[in-house]
Amino acid sequence: MAKSSADDEELRRACEAAIEGTKQKIVLSIRVAKSQGIWGKSGKLGRHMAKPRVLALSTKSKGQRTKAFLRVLKYSNGGVLEPAKLYKLKHLSKVEVIANDPSGCTFTLKPECCSATMDYAQ
Repeated sequence: MAKSSADDEELRRACEAAIEGTKQKIVLSIRVAKSQGIWGKSGKLGRHMAKPRVLALSTKSKGQRTKAFLRVLKYSNGGVLEPAKLYKLKHLSKVEVIANDPSGCTFTLKPECCSATMDYAQ
């Protein structure tokens, strides 16, 4: 059976290195591709290409409380992961799987704070 990116220890170590200054621990990390979907604005061809991203689920313990975060990491020009976005899971209002995708791996994140949605595919 093929190894999924969620089991990738090298990816997890790269994510931990990217968020090294924080006191957060990476629980899960997966490679995805960010796209604009069919509703994206028309423009140059390069803008419509899927961008590689890494989604990392991280936790931070403070006493007895544990907070969970969803981090979006992007690859820099040198191929090193760097933080792009950080969402507190309590502020993430909607995670929706795209029903008409035959692979079943495309989903949309909708943060509570803004109207933008981000489409990701594994």
